[in-house]
Amino acid sequence: MLKVFTRIAFLGVLLSCWNAEAQTARVQIVHNSPNAPAVDVFLNNTKILNGVPFRAASPFIDAPAGSPFQVRIKAASASADTSSPVFYREYTLEQGQGYYLIANGNLGGGNPAPNPDGIATAFDVSVIPGASETSALAGNVDLRIFHGSTDAPTVDIKAQGVGTLVDNAPFRGFSSYLPVPAASYTVQIAPSSGTPNLLAYAAPLSSLAGKTALVLASGYFNPAANQVNGQNGPAFGLWAFTPTGEAIQLPAANSRVQIVHNCANAPAVDIFVNGAKAVPNLDFRKATPFVNLNAGVPLTISIKAASASQDTSNPVFRQTYELSGADSYTIAATGLLTSQGFAANPDGIATGFDLTVMPGAREISQSAAISDNADIRVLHAATDAPFVDVRVQGGPTLVNNAGFRNFTPYLSAPNADLVVEITDSAQAGVVAAFQAPLSAFADSALVVMASGFLNSGANQNGPAFGLLAVTPAGNAILLPVVPASVNRNAYFSAAVYPNPAAGAFQIRVPSIVRASSVSAIDVLGKSHSLQFSQAGSGEIKVLEKLQSGFYQIIIRDEMGYSYRTGLMVK
Repeated sequence: MLKVFTRIAFLGVLLSCWNAEAQTARVQIVHNSPNAPAVDVFLNNTKILNGVPFRAASPFIDAPAGSPFQVRIKAASASADTSSPVFYREYTLEQGQGYYLIANGNLGGGNPAPNPDGIATAFDVSVIPGASETSALAGNVDLRIFHGSTDAPTVDIKAQGVGTLVDNAPFRGFSSYLPVPAASYTVQIAPSSGTPNLLAYAAPLSSLAGKTALVLASGYFNPAANQVNGQNGPAFGLWAFTPTGEAIQLPAANSRVQIVHNCANAPAVDIFVNGAKAVPNLDFRKATPFVNLNAGVPLTISIKAASASQDTSNPVFRQTYELSGADSYTIAATGLLTSQGFAANPDGIATGFDLTVMPGAREISQSAAISDNADIRVLHAATDAPFVDVRVQGGPTLVNNAGFRNFTPYLSAPNADLVVEITDSAQAGVVAAFQAPLSAFADSALVVMASGFLNSGANQNGPAFGLLAVTPAGNAILLPVVPASVNRNAYFSAAVYPNPAAGAFQIRVPSIVRASSVSAIDVLGKSHSLQFSQAGSGEIKVLEKLQSGFYQIIIRDEMGYSYRTGLMVK
């Protein structure tokens, strides 16, 4: 965001140009000439704006209407002399109307690149009538778009997922007002043919409800071909100007993306994005942290065996994607690099190598502000495994009838240590069971992937089946294997708070647990049965106070499982 370097001259001087009953119009002046210095703007012979730099604007101000007046523009200085301006023109504005006056084009000198459509690019002030300071509807922001890039061709301007905002806009072309709900958008620049998208920008318009905004294409498409004072000229960008003169640079549109290598028969790989090596030497069961990738434009992803080479020819995989600027993604390499010598999927699902793209990725639990739960989504990525269910041992089913490459939405789970079972889709038998130490992942968001081969011997003794938990930071952890049948007298962990306690206390257990009894064992081994209540959310409230001392708290649930923790009572 730029600070707007404008100064309105003394209001009394300005008003002295016409009496209190004189007709007026509303005007906003914008400096969008990429090779012009900061300028002073004169109304008749009065300096009304001082030292306005490139990509800055005045607020809307009053200007005389109904009779001619002069606008002069000169390089900024302390002088009030209006002679020899770089721009001079006389205007007659309509009473009560609004106008944008946009200084644009090349001031002269140097050798700027011509406009590709043959449009003259000399310095001028474009006058756009019908300017407004408020939107027609209170919940909207009304956008007006101006093509002010001298060396850019005729373009389409689109909002990703919405449609084309401006069709075939040439240099100095402008739109009528476009009303859109005040929200965040991804704005795309495309050639007049509509494809491919060349550039994309994030447009955070949520704070502009009830207002208007002037959006300018600004700067040079090819800065190196447009030298300014011996340097590359300012690069192309989109800038939004509010009625108060605030200048907002729209940043490049990005998506947050995490990449996971979960192809069991592939070596370490290099991943290239649009020809540049983005991820070197990513091994099986390894992951990147979340990173920014360009959204709203084509991304060609190529994958090759890891090497020192930057050559992208003959990749094992190449495909082009367009990411949404409003979304985040987990992208997992899944399937088989070659199927020869490997077991087919028992349900006939194709197992060739591919990228499984999972939108809606999270880097933190959605309940992080109000609880310590973890958010988990599950991906079935074991090529030789049939449709399966995933359930908490003795508890609810988390995943129902998932086939290869199916993935779930995020599920909220308490930060407790659970046992997770993989069963056939009829839940007639347990395929494998794993420890899920969620107490270590409070407030996190995890992707848990079925990984490796269910029958290693039938797959060239490849990596055995497991559950791979991937954190947003890129840590990939194989969950510990446990026997499929766990002794119901075994203890699982619980958490008590406050600890130490001075009176009443609460116990946190997995949300699926329904307590049948709560007891406290003191240091002499005596057991005290405690009255409690449970609201059904995994929170148990003990309704009576213990004497001071240390206790082991034991909770038994309706399935016969036990949970325990320690408590100090002050």
